[in-house]
Amino acid sequence: NSLKLWFLIKHLGKKKIGDLIKHRHDMVRYFASLINVTDDFYMMNEVTINSTVYLYVPKQLKDKLHTSKKKIAIEEINKLNKNIQFRLFKEGKYYVHTFQLNDFRNVMKTGIETVFQVQRLMLGNPLTTKKVLRDFIEYSKKVAKEEAEKI
Repeated sequence: NSLKLWFLIKHLGKKKIGDLIKHRHDMVRYFASLINVTDDFYMMNEVTINSTVYLYVPKQLKDKLHTSKKKIAIEEINKLNKNIQFRLFKEGKYYVHTFQLNDFRNVMKTGIETVFQVQRLMLGNPLTTKKVLRDFIEYSKKVAKEEAEKI
């Protein structure tokens, strides 16, 4: 296994590897900036590596989070985000991960003990561009709205 790394360093060089890492991080930061200005999407982490965690919560479910129906809203939000990820995966155009995570930053203002089914974009492809990420966020908005109508 160490030979693989050695060959990579010899083939690309430290500067090129550094440039690739910086590009991936820059693209994730750009994606996070798109999430931050897109209605109903919420950043759940601070971008420190090539990964971002986010959540889709339409307004009607967000409003429900702060009522006596909080538990039902969380279940619906989690089901919705799982459905979005599954549909994206099934269609094969884009791929995001999903898993459950506490809202450690209290983004949804329900406490850090609240667990949400989040989505994660992890960029490893050096060919990812800002246009690809803009297209992805637009497609994600479309899928999210369609899946929200089913709940």
